[in-house]
Amino acid sequence: MKIATINTRGFTSKFKQDFLLRYIKQHKLDIVAIQEVNSPVIVFNDPVYDIATNAPQGLGTALLYKRNQPPKKIIKSPEGRIIRAEFEHFTIVNIYGFANALAEVKR
Repeated sequence: MKIATINTRGFTSKFKQDFLLRYIKQHKLDIVAIQEVNSPVIVFNDPVYDIATNAPQGLGTALLYKRNQPPKKIIKSPEGRIIRAEFEHFTIVNIYGFANALAEVKR
């Protein structure tokens, strides 16, 4: 099982989607956790991979996974910063944390 994570700083452009898809296929990744997708809806047409998004206000998270190994359940936080997928033998949680969270705690 190969899992990767990436902050795309926006995942709406076809160029970024195609580039990431080529990389995923080249490295035979099973799951990719994506942060900062910047779109509540992502049109992603691929016969091998599917995508689950959680970005109600634009910024947010997504999980890309193989269609032949879909999650049993997907749970999304209301603000879009967390998406959790429960697969048959494991669970993966993708969190898009606040960039200044540590600075806020120190104040």
